[in-house]
Amino acid sequence: MLTSVFFPALVFFRVGRPVAVTAVLTFHLAIALLMGLTSFALVMAAYDLLFVDAHVVSLHRRARSLWNGALARISTRFQGETRGAESA
Repeated sequence: MLTSVFFPALVFFRVGRPVAVTAVLTFHLAIALLMGLTSFALVMAAYDLLFVDAHVVSLHRRARSLWNGALARISTRFQGETRGAESA
């Protein structure tokens, strides 16, 4: 309940946006799972995300680049191990 009250204040400041998005999505996910109000929870989460759409997109891009970088490092490390095993 407090997440809905403090959401506008957290969204107003750039530092509070990740906290606000995480808290609101967790709150609405709990409503969907524990109370069975899935359509209500999805609609409310979508409306809340309208306020921070650009920030969510940038977080998604950052997470995707981190994921791709991690996969590239893992595949490079794995290819290096297989080359070492072939030459031995």
